[in-house]
Amino acid sequence: MPGHPGRAQRLIRTRSPAVRGAIPATPGPLPYDSGMPTDRRGPILVVDDDMKIRALVRTYLERAGFAVVEAADGEAALGIVTDSAPALIVLDVMLPVVDGLSVLEQLRADGDMPVIMLSARGTTADRIAGLTIGADDYLPKPFSPAELVARPGSIPRPRRQRR
Repeated sequence: MPGHPGRAQRLIRTRSPAVRGAIPATPGPLPYDSGMPTDRRGPILVVDDDMKIRALVRTYLERAGFAVVEAADGEAALGIVTDSAPALIVLDVMLPVVDGLSVLEQLRADGDMPVIMLSARGTTADRIAGLTIGADDYLPKPFSPAELVARPGSIPRPRRQRR
């Protein structure tokens, strides 16, 4: 394996169109700090209707030291936001019941919680729409789980007021 001469690594192969190819089965310790201060490490809410994507994201975030809660649709996500006040939301766009952009609009109407969009809708127009509505970051699928883990630290703290 490049970068690790002589070291074998077990891989997971997935058929999910959102995460193609080989993904390390056990991500191991990350070679960097996520950048999110430890006093700000509340739970991260992962919202995706694909159970495999949620499990993959959970594995990487927990390995990086984050607490994780999950939702499979937008309505459940809004309920969790009310109940547990997550520090960050990783939000898919194409969700059942209430879609991700509607969830984002409601989140922005109620406050300024950090949101990273994670979606198969990755055209420039889709990314611009998500960022215009108020997403802090937008990561198109297929994605690198390690890159997603690095993203929470890239969101500025304290947040600037939106105009």
